[in-house]
Amino acid sequence: KTGERFHANPSHGFWCLNREQPGNKNCSDYTVRFWCRNLPGKKIKTASLTTPEWSAWSECGARSGRCGAKKIQTRQPIDGGWTEWGEWSKCTAKCGGGVEERRRTCTEPVPRHGGAKCAGPGNQQRVCADWRCPDCSRKCTMGKLSAECDFCECPGHVMKGRVTDPNKRPVEKARVYLVEKPYEPVTVTDDKGRFQIEDVCADGEEVLIKKDKYVPLRVKARSMRATTSEIRAVLFPSGKPTITQHPQSKARFVGDSVTFCCDAKGDPPPTQYEWFKDGKLMDKSTHNYTTLQLPDVTSGDAGQYRCRATSESGAVFSSIATLTVRAKS
Repeated sequence: KTGERFHANPSHGFWCLNREQPGNKNCSDYTVRFWCRNLPGKKIKTASLTTPEWSAWSECGARSGRCGAKKIQTRQPIDGGWTEWGEWSKCTAKCGGGVEERRRTCTEPVPRHGGAKCAGPGNQQRVCADWRCPDCSRKCTMGKLSAECDFCECPGHVMKGRVTDPNKRPVEKARVYLVEKPYEPVTVTDDKGRFQIEDVCADGEEVLIKKDKYVPLRVKARSMRATTSEIRAVLFPSGKPTITQHPQSKARFVGDSVTFCCDAKGDPPPTQYEWFKDGKLMDKSTHNYTTLQLPDVTSGDAGQYRCRATSESGAVFSSIATLTVRAKS
């Protein structure tokens, strides 16, 4: 018992006035001491004036355990998520080395209410057009150098060719480039795998032949007659990437950092790296590079790691590397 005088109302809770208290006492904080238990009729029944445990929150907007109080709605943080990578941009150069770029945005979902921003970069770059530019100082043994310096020009000459796969089946729609200009196809093969290029000198010009999911081929023409040269080319299907650097097993103390490395080669080259721990795919938004970095390792980081390299032709796994984590003595 406090001996204090207070007022109560089922609609407004209760309150206390200092001027009404005996002995010049101040009121206690009744907003946290009072708890409505039952409201038979219009009377308020309380077990005591000790502080009770709060009842569970009701749905937002409804009355809660404390008379007259309402639940304050709170919003849960929403962490941001990356979109898929966009298409690669056009190369900044036609020869001599350029850069192409692709982007992604942190909008699936957008971070809200204090949620974490996306980890990792929003853009990637890679080298493109890394072949040499046409050499305008080049000397032709036959004819004259073309205006763009990309081949030796002989009016009336013709280069004929045929492209097949290893089973001697024609490869249709293969792109044929002059070696000096590998960014702009001169022609494509027909349904029989054949192609023809006019005005190319018949003394053995080189061409580059490409088709998706096949290994590009650079081949030199053979002189057949004074004004005719010929190419017979076999395109081999491209295979999965090959792992050239496998992650190595390591041991660390709790609190140390560790880095695993993985690399692969292929034609076409790998475009994506993913990391797995104990057979489960790790978060691709932060672990999608040739290196896996784990700062401040804990005992929970111990396990088996490996990477997967993916290209247009397939995917390949590295060997397994084991991380052992020891407690510091």
